[in-house]
Amino acid sequence: MKQHILILVAITVLLVDCHKESQSSTTESNQFRNSGLTHFTSLRLFTHDGEVLNPTLAQAYQNEFSQYFFKPGDAFTDPFYSNIIFINDDSIRYVTPGRIFGAKRTVTDTYDRFSTPYTDVVNDTSSLEFYIAQYKILHRKEISGNPGSVYYEADDPVFFLKKVQDTFFMPIIRYAFISRTPGIIKFASNKVNNVFSADGVSHLGANDTLIVQSFDISFVKNK
Repeated sequence: MKQHILILVAITVLLVDCHKESQSSTTESNQFRNSGLTHFTSLRLFTHDGEVLNPTLAQAYQNEFSQYFFKPGDAFTDPFYSNIIFINDDSIRYVTPGRIFGAKRTVTDTYDRFSTPYTDVVNDTSSLEFYIAQYKILHRKEISGNPGSVYYEADDPVFFLKKVQDTFFMPIIRYAFISRTPGIIKFASNKVNNVFSADGVSHLGANDTLIVQSFDISFVKNK
């Protein structure tokens, strides 16, 4: 009897180990890693009056602020854009430093929206970054016990991606904002996982200039 029990224990351990190996193998094969940048658009220049269609001037701005923009072949090593785990067409896990977010596909578009259950309070809906993003996800909330008082929450984090065969494409807006007045220069720059909307440039001031670059990060499936 004792020998039979030992045999059963050995078989159980073997089955568990095989299951773990199978799970690990499946997870590894479903991982998509950042493989570089693609689908670059030309740098675009905007003022309050709209787009400035002057390639020479756009190139001058690009040269002045070249450290904020990317070229084909440049490395994109931000750890927040390194890994995606594919579950199925409607579900992914997005890997960030110290945390993995489960996200479900909630909208199908040129780039699909993968939403998480999390939101964040939006303190400034007048932010230029909010208006130059094509995909906006705001929820209007009323303050309990204070009729007429409202605030906004945004889905955060939320990811915009499109899976094409064995590659995910993630759209990125890279921008620089400059405002020059006598004695004062304001500058801001950021990268955003979204699609650029030129409608937002109407929120630029009379002394403001916006430089915009768009490209995709490609995430390729592990072989």
